[in-house]
Amino acid sequence: MSFSHNLLAHGAAKLLLSQLQRGAASWCTERLTAMTRYWQGISDWPRPDIAFEDPTTGASLALEFKPPGQSKREYVTGIGQAFTYLRDFEYAAVILPRKTVDAFEIAEYFQASLNDSFAQHIPIALFAYERDPTKDDDLTALVSLRIRAGEPPPIPKGVGRKVFWAYWRDLSQYDVFDILCEIDRVNRRTFNSAYRQFWKRKMVAGRALTWEGLRRKRKSLNAPSYESEKTNVQLSLRHTGILSPKGALTDEGLQLLRYGKVYGPSSKSFMDYLSHLVLQTGRHLELIFWVDEQQRELSQNSRRNAPTFYHGLDLRLERAGIITAAPTDRPKPTFLRDEQKLWNKLGLLVPSHGRSYFHPGVGLVFNWRAIISAAGE
Repeated sequence: MSFSHNLLAHGAAKLLLSQLQRGAASWCTERLTAMTRYWQGISDWPRPDIAFEDPTTGASLALEFKPPGQSKREYVTGIGQAFTYLRDFEYAAVILPRKTVDAFEIAEYFQASLNDSFAQHIPIALFAYERDPTKDDDLTALVSLRIRAGEPPPIPKGVGRKVFWAYWRDLSQYDVFDILCEIDRVNRRTFNSAYRQFWKRKMVAGRALTWEGLRRKRKSLNAPSYESEKTNVQLSLRHTGILSPKGALTDEGLQLLRYGKVYGPSSKSFMDYLSHLVLQTGRHLELIFWVDEQQRELSQNSRRNAPTFYHGLDLRLERAGIITAAPTDRPKPTFLRDEQKLWNKLGLLVPSHGRSYFHPGVGLVFNWRAIISAAGE
C-alpha cells in the first residue's frame, strides 16, 4: 500500500463513519447505529483496511478499499478479501472505482454479481466512486448491506490492546534487531525462548541500548517486570507484522533482519523499513491522519500547553469514534502516551524545544516528507 492509497482509504472511511454517526447511512442495517466507531482492535490476518464496531448492538463491519487505476485482477481480489473478513466480522464492504485502468465497468459488474440470486443474502456492501471517494456526492452505495443469516459473529477481540494501531512502548531499534537475531540464531527459535536469551544477554548484562545507543539500566534475571515487558514486545512485533502468531519471523521480519545484518540497526535502511512497518502494517499512518485533522479543530486555548492539548485531542478523537474514553486511573491518562515518542525516534515528527514534541499554539508537527517516504508513494 502507498501513502496515497492510505489517504484515500482514510477519507472514504471517515465519510462512511460520519454517515453512520449522523444517521445518514441509508446503505446500512439497523445493527449499525449512530454509536458506531472504529474497531478497537488489530488482527494478525486477514487485516481489513478499516473496520467499524457498534458496541451497543455487537455489530462489526470490515472495509476493503481499492484505489483507482488498477487492473480487473486487483478489484476481483478486493471482493475475495471481503469474503475472508466475514469469518470474523458481521459485515464487509468493498470500495472501488467505477472503472478499471482499461475502462471496464468493474463496479457495475460486481453490482450485478452481488444482486444475482445466488448472492442476494451475502452481507457485503459495494461502494463506487468516479474520482474522489472522500466526497459525499461521489461515493455511492451500489449494493447496501443485507441482514446476515444465522447467528452473527461477535465483535472480534483482536490481538492485544484495545486500539486499532500497533502497540509500542520502550522498545528501541537496537532491541528489535537483537531480538530478531536471537529468533534467527538457532533454527529460528520461537519468540519466548529468544526473548529469554535477549533478556539474559542484553538486559541483565547491561548491554541493551536505547534509541540513542546508550546503555540501558541493568535488569535482574528474574525481575517482576519480565513477563509484562515480554508481552509488550511481543505485541509490538506482532502488530507490525514482524512476528507471526506462532512466534516466528514473517517475511517482513526476515527482511528487517537482513537490513540490520547488512547495514546495522541504526542505519537508514533499517530505520526506514521499521518506519514503513509501523506506519503501514501497524496502522500508525491512519492514526497520524486522524491526529493531524483533529488537532486542527482545537481552539487556540486548547493548544496553549501540552496537558491541555493532549486532553483536548483525546476528547475530539473520542467524539469522532476513534478511541474509547481515556482511563483516569493511569499515570498518563491519555491514549497518546508513547506514540509521539516513537514517531519522534523514527523521524516522523518535527521536535519542539528540548525533549518536547508539543509546539505551543500548534500541537504536533509531522514530518510529512519522511512519512510519505517511509509509507511508500
